[in-house]
Amino acid sequence: MSKSKKFFCLRRNHKAKTEKQELAESRDEAINQIQRTRWKSIDLVLEEARTLALREEQRRRSADIKAAIYLSVLAAIVSLSATLIMGFSDSPQVCKSWQCLLLTIFFLAGMLSLLGAGFWAFKTIQVSAYSRVDVDELIKLSKHNQTSVALCKEILKCVRKNRDAVNEKITLVKKAHTCMLWMFIFYVLLLITIGITVVFKPPHVKNLLDAVSTIF
Repeated sequence: MSKSKKFFCLRRNHKAKTEKQELAESRDEAINQIQRTRWKSIDLVLEEARTLALREEQRRRSADIKAAIYLSVLAAIVSLSATLIMGFSDSPQVCKSWQCLLLTIFFLAGMLSLLGAGFWAFKTIQVSAYSRVDVDELIKLSKHNQTSVALCKEILKCVRKNRDAVNEKITLVKKAHTCMLWMFIFYVLLLITIGITVVFKPPHVKNLLDAVSTIF
């Protein structure tokens, strides 16, 4: 490995470690602040803490559901793309050179976008770190003098611990969504090019038309 490559790799790794360290320090500072805070109206704060926990849970589930849907759609598109490839292989004289070039470019770009969407959707599901107030915590809280205050703090701590992971999920699923959008654009362009090919060279497209008809 050259010195320049080593330099950029070390710089990238250092930047990633710095970002993770900053997130960890911010999270620890927020948790310490929660632990030191004293509220006058604990019932109101406890209700709001439960609402925040519910919202974070909904955000997490929404990201996971979207990622799962994207993966299901991508699996279906892969099979349809295989059918399309078979249609082209059965019609080697289906298009002119410039048409074949466009078809190849749009198809490869669509496949790259598909791979990107699948990668980011899978990464979204992989983010699994999650905290919650469970049975053990509730048993410990029962021995506390101010149970409501302790419960409120534990809920808020969980919300803050989960926020970084949930935000990461949201960021990753947005990347998957962007790749899905580009894939849709490239496949629309691919179908338009196929349509032009069909119009200008009808004697050689029977197999291709059969392949495309199976998609719809």
